[in-house]
Amino acid sequence: MAACLILLRTAGSLPLKRFVNHPREVVADALEGYLWTHPNVQLLEGYPEVKVLVSSSWSRECGRVAVLSGGGSGHEPADAGMIGDGMLTAVVCGEIFASPSAYAVARALEAITGSAGAIVVVRSNAGTRLNFRSAVREVQSRLHLRVKVVCVSDDVATSKRYGSHADFAPARGIAGSLLICKIAGAAAAAGLSLDEVYEETAAAAAAVRTQGVSFNSCSIPGMLPGRPIPADEMEVGLGIHGEPGLRVKATSSTTAKEIVETIMSQLAIHVPRKVPLCVMLNNLGSVPEIEMQLVAGQVMNSELGRRIKLLIGPAHLMTALDTNGISISVLPLEDPDCNTCGTSLALDRRRDDQVDQAGQSADGTGRRRSKSVHFRDETPETKDSFVQIFLPEQCDCPDAQSQCIDTGAAETSAKASEVRFPDIPEEGQAEEDESLDEDAEACDCENPEPSQRAKRLLAPTDCTGWKAAVIPRNPQIVKRHDPRPLLAVRGRSASSRFADSEHPVVRAMLTRACQAILDSERELNALDAAAADGDLGRNMARAAQLILGALADGHLPMARPALLFLRLADIMRGVDGTLSALMSVFFGRAGRFLSHRRAKQQKKAKARRNRKRCLNHMGWNAADVYDAFCAAEREVEEVGECSEGKRTFLDALVPALHVMGEAVKRPTDGAEGGELLLPLDEDDDESDWKSTPCYGGFINDCGESICDGGAMVVAVLLTAMAGPAQGLLQVVDDDKVKDTLKLGETVGRGSFGTVYVATMASGGTQVAVKISKRSKESGPKSFGDLDFLDRRIVSNWLFMNKPNITRVHQVMVSPTFLYVIMEYLDGPDLSDWMLSAE
Repeated sequence: MAACLILLRTAGSLPLKRFVNHPREVVADALEGYLWTHPNVQLLEGYPEVKVLVSSSWSRECGRVAVLSGGGSGHEPADAGMIGDGMLTAVVCGEIFASPSAYAVARALEAITGSAGAIVVVRSNAGTRLNFRSAVREVQSRLHLRVKVVCVSDDVATSKRYGSHADFAPARGIAGSLLICKIAGAAAAAGLSLDEVYEETAAAAAAVRTQGVSFNSCSIPGMLPGRPIPADEMEVGLGIHGEPGLRVKATSSTTAKEIVETIMSQLAIHVPRKVPLCVMLNNLGSVPEIEMQLVAGQVMNSELGRRIKLLIGPAHLMTALDTNGISISVLPLEDPDCNTCGTSLALDRRRDDQVDQAGQSADGTGRRRSKSVHFRDETPETKDSFVQIFLPEQCDCPDAQSQCIDTGAAETSAKASEVRFPDIPEEGQAEEDESLDEDAEACDCENPEPSQRAKRLLAPTDCTGWKAAVIPRNPQIVKRHDPRPLLAVRGRSASSRFADSEHPVVRAMLTRACQAILDSERELNALDAAAADGDLGRNMARAAQLILGALADGHLPMARPALLFLRLADIMRGVDGTLSALMSVFFGRAGRFLSHRRAKQQKKAKARRNRKRCLNHMGWNAADVYDAFCAAEREVEEVGECSEGKRTFLDALVPALHVMGEAVKRPTDGAEGGELLLPLDEDDDESDWKSTPCYGGFINDCGESICDGGAMVVAVLLTAMAGPAQGLLQVVDDDKVKDTLKLGETVGRGSFGTVYVATMASGGTQVAVKISKRSKESGPKSFGDLDFLDRRIVSNWLFMNKPNITRVHQVMVSPTFLYVIMEYLDGPDLSDWMLSAE
């Protein structure tokens, strides 16, 4: 009984969490708000009992056929947004997902039907079909009005299949009805008679097909969410009122490409072959616009893509409140028995004319631009066959673009078949249209004309909810002028230019730093999402990929810090995000500073002995690099209006510069002039990387438990670059530690852990091992969730913030203990020092 009561509860006993006044007044309030923003629409007398919207410009005496449609609310912008010249004359609105009454439909027909008659477009579902037909019969018998009804049943999921034949009479009417309304409205605006409008509209209604897919059902204001769809499932054929479709298992690796390919293959079964198509891509409610654009690209790359000559959307056209799903409607543009290709050729030529005009206005030379995008999932073999643009003078066959067949279609279909959609018999499946080009060659190419249906869909309308049809074309790119080309400097390529600027240590450090960022992408995104938009890891990973690519191509002068910093600034300038911009400013200023200092040194080099010293300043000099970084840090503060302690990457960078400055000022035996920051020997493991700072200072300054993402990036980078000198951080079992170390006598014990003298199994090196329980060690983050980023944080914290840790060879973490393997030192206060909790 309790369970039943819970299911019967409405939002009256729950927090509303909707922008509504009262669940029962949602539609009335929404219509009033719509009228405020759309002065071309007015309410019919009798509101709110009769919710009928009529075009303000309509007159019964205009002599044109009126077009009426409607249904339950909740599908906005349909149906009210489709009112306007060239589409609907009036709309009858019901409550949310409830059919309007027959009385309201009859009043609407009385108000708009003149001597020319009226056409009524009805979406096929039980309530709407019954009420609209009843109202039509009433006004026909009582007022003798000339009214004809076109019922749209376009839902593929609810059609009945009998072998190779599909019966759409019992199917639901969904988003495809908007295409029928557009054709009816355009035909009526053109002055056609009622019989002619009905003939065109009925033919289109019999041919339109729609298939949808959703990841959730809609929720109605004032009611508990209905029929939850499990996270590992999606629903194919979900109705626009939330009616159930067919549940399909969706794995975590199911892609939009696979989903779209499967939907398009099902639609291909129900549309005639060898005819051009119009496709409408509809957002059912809550799909983000960026995902809709992605789906549009997959639709154009599908097996029907080469036949799509008109594309409507992606857009919110007929929604189902907050449904997270899409629907795809397909309408043939020609009668399959006409054996003509005029529509394809006419639309192709119109598209090419638009391309030519765009090219003329863009560069003023009249030169056509035919370079197309090389998509990421294409191979060099399939690229040219897919993206080549045929211009009018290049080909006189009608469907020129249809020759550009994606040779990877078989592979795509194979991948799409992996998605477990409902099985559909192969009988009647659309075959590949090999004869399309042969039919095109046989038709008259001199004066092609698009079909009447295509003209209706392209006809202009002033309704606000409709998305104008476009003639799709392959994505184009325009060559840009690069004022600073990196290639071909003095006749040499970039790789040969920097061939003499190799530095193994710098290469290794950059590689480790980039790999650390790539490994930390997910954790950095999560850290950034706690306080910002969650794209930090993605942006930094993009930068890391670009730097690794530049390393592989030889585009980074690693032995010349000034040029290296300038090149890094260029790379960061091309990456999205705030941190990328600040790092670009930092590296750019550092590079300019070093270049300016180098120029001053060259002016002073008047004697040969001084030239050699000048060349040294072209390399890695600790003092010069430190000065450059300090100048860069000041410029970042000025440009970014930030400083240390303001939760930016400066919170970690400024302490790093302090430590670096102390290291530069510290005298070094045998060093002349400026000491090299990096060792020239690749195998020099004795370089002092303990001076590399960490982000420890900014954690307490941020005032919150969440670290700044930019400072975390600096910490990860510095720790990764210093990694080889500090040893590796490994996650192991306790048994593995026993195989690695042979523990000796105890140096000392304390609340913070125990220190042993040990011998390494490999090599017999004597070391000191500090063993503590993981619960005892607490750094910036606990050891409870030891992912990649945690490891680097712990490594950074241990190596650089604790004065009681000497040079670390290796760190091992087991489920129970933390093992820090350190250099063994001897002295009277050794145990107290190592066991201190500092």
